[in-house]
Amino acid sequence: RSLSMRRIADGNVNDMKTVLKTGIPIVIGIPVYPDFDNLKESNPIYDTVSGESRGNHAICLIGLELAISAGKKGYDTFGAVIVYRGNILQEAENTADHINGLFGHAEFNLVHKCANKYSDEVLREAIFYTSFAPCERCLTAIASLGIKNVVFGVSHQKFSLLTPNDYKPLDYEKALSEINIDIKMTGPVLQDEGMRVFE
Repeated sequence: RSLSMRRIADGNVNDMKTVLKTGIPIVIGIPVYPDFDNLKESNPIYDTVSGESRGNHAICLIGLELAISAGKKGYDTFGAVIVYRGNILQEAENTADHINGLFGHAEFNLVHKCANKYSDEVLREAIFYTSFAPCERCLTAIASLGIKNVVFGVSHQKFSLLTPNDYKPLDYEKALSEINIDIKMTGPVLQDEGMRVFE
């Protein structure tokens, strides 16, 4: 539920970045055309339009404060939030404890917060935002909620530059579709900003 709001001048990117750094989300509206469905990791920027307009779409921009907050508490720097019609339903940080074998990924924690709390209809329409592309375990947990749209910041391929693990590409959408789970993955989004969280 919004307690207050203010308008940011159209196109004022610096103002938007300043607001996001404070942890406050921004809602923007864009016209949507059929090619909006073509957004994917290899084509993450929506800069062309074709076909008939589908109307307008509201997008909630979320900063990376959850990931930063997790890092300040001694955990790995990952965060996630779920948004329904411009309102934040729940948010979660990473609480993984590798020493004691506690999974605690931000996405997994967020799924637990939402389970049996919101209707299937709400979750189908909601958007699951995460600072990093979900791992296989988290993605299947997200799928168990009935979520249809996931937006992630940093890709596994980009993150692999910081870790000794070899990057193994996997088409998560295709893999899930083979067991009749339909999830649209959009990202990477603001990847350079997301990578700075790990500095």
